[in-house]
Amino acid sequence: MEPPYMQSVSMKARIVNVIIFFCVFLCLRIAAQEEPSSSAEQSALERVEQEREESQARAENGGRRSTVSVPVRRRSTLGTADPIFRNGVPYYDEWTIRAGAQLLRLPAYPGWQGVKPSSEFYQLNANAGEPGYHLASVLTNARYVRETRSRYVNFFSLIWVPQEHAFTVMTSATFDSFAQTLHERLVSERADSVTREAFLDFENYLSFKMGEDESVEEFVDGYLIRSIYESDMVTYFANSEFVFQTRKTEIRQPMIMTITYALVDGKLLRIDIKRLFTSDEDMTRILGFTRQFVDDMRAVNALGGRKFR
Repeated sequence: MEPPYMQSVSMKARIVNVIIFFCVFLCLRIAAQEEPSSSAEQSALERVEQEREESQARAENGGRRSTVSVPVRRRSTLGTADPIFRNGVPYYDEWTIRAGAQLLRLPAYPGWQGVKPSSEFYQLNANAGEPGYHLASVLTNARYVRETRSRYVNFFSLIWVPQEHAFTVMTSATFDSFAQTLHERLVSERADSVTREAFLDFENYLSFKMGEDESVEEFVDGYLIRSIYESDMVTYFANSEFVFQTRKTEIRQPMIMTITYALVDGKLLRIDIKRLFTSDEDMTRILGFTRQFVDDMRAVNALGGRKFR
């Protein structure tokens, strides 16, 4: 039998051990609750950095473009139940962007939602953008996300304002000069990285390398190819992929995208539209939607339009 003083010491040791165990258990519980969020944020930041590196290295290695996506959060949306119509195009008062000192409306299609600038999805895309371009608005097709039962945003539009031209009014002549310079830069990048092995036909390879995109009948993953070229609008198409990082795995799915530079009421805008690629018909659909978006944005910002609900 232990002496009384030893019993007292043993009791105190037990109490101390219980307190230490409880503190360790509590810390582990807190860490377990915080780790997923911290891990997700860290993964998102790593994906954004990877996107930047892949974009910069594309001219050297011809790698695929990829887009980081995040889970859908409805609380990060903008818009009202009943849109306003102008020249037959619906829009919301909240859906406006600023190009210099000018405000421009955005078309509001059924099933589409605006994303708040404070949301994670907005910030991820803004941080991955081209330097000198301000992300003015993000729109997501919530209806398409539900129909495809997607866990992440898989059809959305990004509207950018090139800050260099934000306070100037651009004409068709100045736009043509801008479009030509842009195409020359893209052709110079692809010329250093595209290879003959990427094409089945030598003529397609030569046309693509020389920048004669309208003559190319096939394309290479990750490269932009000019699909629409007009006096006030130029659209590039690319085949790419979505990257969605979960706690346990990484999901990659095929994506198609258009990058469009267009004049709207004299202002130069860049409009990126990205969606899930499920069939060859999707390529025609995204090009058609791109043109419709630009046409409707011009209509909803035209002078003298009738406004009604």
